[in-house]
Amino acid sequence: MIGRGIAVCVALALILTAPEAARAGGTRYVLGPGSSITATCRGCVDPPPPAQPLTGSFDLEPLPLPGNSDVAAVTGFDAHAESFTLAGSGFLQRKSAETRLVVDARINDTTVVLISGRRQDIHLPRFTVILSSSNSQSIGYLVVLVAQPAGADQHDSDGDGIGDTVDNCRHTPNFDQHDADGDGVGDACDQCGATTADQPVGDDGCNLTRRCPCQGPRSGGEWSGQGTYVRCVARALRELRRSGKISAREMVDLIQQALRSGCGRTALACR
Repeated sequence: MIGRGIAVCVALALILTAPEAARAGGTRYVLGPGSSITATCRGCVDPPPPAQPLTGSFDLEPLPLPGNSDVAAVTGFDAHAESFTLAGSGFLQRKSAETRLVVDARINDTTVVLISGRRQDIHLPRFTVILSSSNSQSIGYLVVLVAQPAGADQHDSDGDGIGDTVDNCRHTPNFDQHDADGDGVGDACDQCGATTADQPVGDDGCNLTRRCPCQGPRSGGEWSGQGTYVRCVARALRELRRSGKISAREMVDLIQQALRSGCGRTALACR
């Protein structure tokens, strides 16, 4: 625990004493799919809850320091999951073959120091790192960060500082990239909350079932016939196919399921 405390003090000192010019040259990183947080409990009888998808962002800012260390300050760390909110700052240090990431974080109402293992390879610009809290605490945390640059040099349609290639709401400003249901579409533009990460969704955050409900159009009423329902399904599937979220084979299978479903036939039979 002493080592962790020293690491945090060093991190804060580096961040606070770095020249303004150095701190202005940072790169914003966003958390991508695969990022998660898991709460752990020493001595608990019940198994730990499943990992929750984590979304958010942070800034990585190189610090001009003497010696053999390559150090960058981690600032503005802001991440969210269904049951957790994380905020904090820290540092990334690379020296010889060893890389260490330390974040002095606040998880909900608890102050926690998160540290990566010694043998993790962190290769910028994109990297995956596993952080953990001290095992001396009864309640601990395991945090997986899958991070990539936000792409300030890319086209940014909504002007929120997140490049279109990684922005989870390309046409709605959301610098925090919050995504409560973990479906890859940010809360700011998600029209269908509570979908799960294993269900492919369109740019509006809606899966096929919610885009084209069997009982009738989302706008209300009933389908005028099976053909109208199937055309809705086909449009939604084309969007998912163009975005690479389903394969051509999956698209054909889902169209066939729509044809066999009987959706839209009831309204037709009543005419």
